[in-house]
Amino acid sequence: MANDVIGGIRWVRNLIGRGMPVEEAVVISAGSGNIFTGDPIKPVSDGTVIVAAGGDTTTIGICIGVKQYKGADGVVRSGGSFLPTGTTYTGAPSLDNPQASIIRYIPVKGQEFEIDMNTAMSTETAATDIYRNNVDFSVGSGSTSTGRSACVADNSSPGTGAANLRIRGKALGPKNDVTAVNWKALVEFNEFYNPGAITTTGV
Repeated sequence: MANDVIGGIRWVRNLIGRGMPVEEAVVISAGSGNIFTGDPIKPVSDGTVIVAAGGDTTTIGICIGVKQYKGADGVVRSGGSFLPTGTTYTGAPSLDNPQASIIRYIPVKGQEFEIDMNTAMSTETAATDIYRNNVDFSVGSGSTSTGRSACVADNSSPGTGAANLRIRGKALGPKNDVTAVNWKALVEFNEFYNPGAITTTGV
């Protein structure tokens, strides 16, 4: 059975509280690469964010849409499912700046997510080795038509070493065949932005 391709990292539930926590972040001006719904994001040194890459240890959240951005024509637009690459603005990188590129995101700490796996498993037993196997994510290039991320979990070499995600289990549903690519796993983040008291920026 072929699995539906959804793409991106999708919120499932809050493991430490109630409801979906939603925050906002300013994206770096003139940043390279679109930011799609379902993309992981990380902070950079000026307090703005960019798309995280597989293996990064400072992911702060998952993009769930755009609040605002200034287009190439100078018009500030509201909403949208992805932030176009190279979006520029003037002024401070602040949520108070009416020109700033701002996205909405779900913080990853204490949350459970669903993600497509890029490698099929031979048996369901292998896929449900929960709380043991870790995997990194691979961002890829999302769709400007749907606004959805192409981020998947790189399940080619699951193991117990350091990696972005901890596999919590197999997502429920009639069309989730672990013996086919793009099966859906439930995961939580092992590696995320969590500055300690002895660091200056945590980045």
